[in-house]
Amino acid sequence: ILSFLMFSRAFENVNNDVLITALRTRVRDLEERVESIPKCVICMGAYEIPVVSVNCWHVLCEKCWLAALGTKKVCPQCQIITTPQDLRKIFL
Repeated sequence: ILSFLMFSRAFENVNNDVLITALRTRVRDLEERVESIPKCVICMGAYEIPVVSVNCWHVLCEKCWLAALGTKKVCPQCQIITTPQDLRKIFL
């Protein structure tokens, strides 16, 4: 009986190790997918409506651009003077 318990515990550890390895691999794959999605540097989310400034060519969400330009008329990334008229929607 003792040898059976030792064997079953050793088998559980092997199964757990295999499961943990498989889960780590899956998490790594999902992280790579998430990292490959273009993100807005202001809200850090995927672009809902991507907009580019023709002055500096930085791309942000439309909401983020308009919020930033509502406080200062400069690009939040490079500080180049930008106005809402300089923004163009793009399709990614």
